Amino acid sequence: MQIKWVREPHILAIITVGTAALFLLLAVSATAPITAQTTTSATNTTTTPTTAVTNFTKLLSQNKEFQTCIPQTSGIRGECFPSVDVLYQSPTTLVLKSRYVDTIWKVVDLAKKDGYKIDGISTYITTSGDTGTVNALVAMSRG
Repeated sequence: MQIKWVREPHILAIITVGTAALFLLLAVSATAPITAQTTTSATNTTTTPTTAVTNFTKLLSQNKEFQTCIPQTSGIRGECFPSVDVLYQSPTTLVLKSRYVDTIWKVVDLAKKDGYKIDGISTYITTSGDTGTVNALVAMSRG
């Protein structure tokens, strides 16, 4: 049995966007916000504990370890951009996307240290001409 690859750009775009949207929907709907409250009867006050949440968008845009850099050439300024995209982040949900498989797992390890756990992983291939790129989408939650 031979697999035929879809090479129509508009079909690939629809499949990619549809997969990402479905995956994001599943990740967000699977996690419900949980709030713990403590009440002290002597003072009759209620406090809600908050856990510090790492801003992964900021972390990825400031740390060269998680960036791809284009060197400066004659007349063109060199620039760096994050190798991993944060599609969605809340205190309970984190969705990451990257075509750099090694880098996304470094970010997943950081998120695990922050209390997130993996809920789902999706990989898909985008093609340009005869070459293909493997992309990874990771949905995580905590709480």
